[in-house]
Amino acid sequence: DLPLVAASCHSSAELELGYTLLNSGETPESANEGCALIQKAAESGYPQAQLWFGMMHYSGERGGKDEKLAATWIQKAAEQGLPQAQEIIGSLYLTGRGVRQSDSDAAKWLKPLAEQGWPQAQALLGHLLFNAPGLRKDESEALKWFGKAANQGNAFAETYMGFLFAQGLCGLPHDDEEAVRWYRKAAGKGDPSGMRLLGYMHWAGRGTPQNLTEAAKWYERAAANGSLEAAAELPGIKAGKTPPDEDTGELLDFVVG
Repeated sequence: DLPLVAASCHSSAELELGYTLLNSGETPESANEGCALIQKAAESGYPQAQLWFGMMHYSGERGGKDEKLAATWIQKAAEQGLPQAQEIIGSLYLTGRGVRQSDSDAAKWLKPLAEQGWPQAQALLGHLLFNAPGLRKDESEALKWFGKAANQGNAFAETYMGFLFAQGLCGLPHDDEEAVRWYRKAAGKGDPSGMRLLGYMHWAGRGTPQNLTEAAKWYERAAANGSLEAAAELPGIKAGKTPPDEDTGELLDFVVG
């Protein structure tokens, strides 16, 4: 359909120009003009612009942060088949940011992407099958998706694999050395939970010799990357206290930045 193709090309050009103006840094007026062009392209139904406009509201760029409005625009793009938007709206349903939290809706968006090989979708689907109260728990399926995502280098899945080995869950043996190996992979990619849990293993002397200096280093890096748990526990390391029980309490805090 030639008119539809022409409209899509026009919206694409508006989005590209809007992005250029928004990031030019020349004047506030040019940035405002850029925002207006992106909004116009989104309102015309162009899915890439809808996603971009939604993420602008999510981050609070060029205005107040509005997660509900952000989710509305991201879902519009997802419903048009844009995979990046489908992955993000799935994670929003998982965390309940901007939408009513729904494990089943999260799985609805994430499972098709996981089956297509998207590593973050695979990791989040693994989490849903392992931990989400709104779905039937299936540890073997969870492990399958964690493994697929981790083998593609997904840091969230690597951290989870470390935790599963550290606890001996999902049919895996309790293997602290293997846990450290996975945590180190995730920490090397800048994953805050991977950094904190790697630090924990050094603190507790599990899978690696106890080393409070190394533990403090990783806790400091995790805290600098947003881990509130690392920041809270760091004084205990420096004071030589006994480490608390290991957990993955804040893993999902870093799913959607």
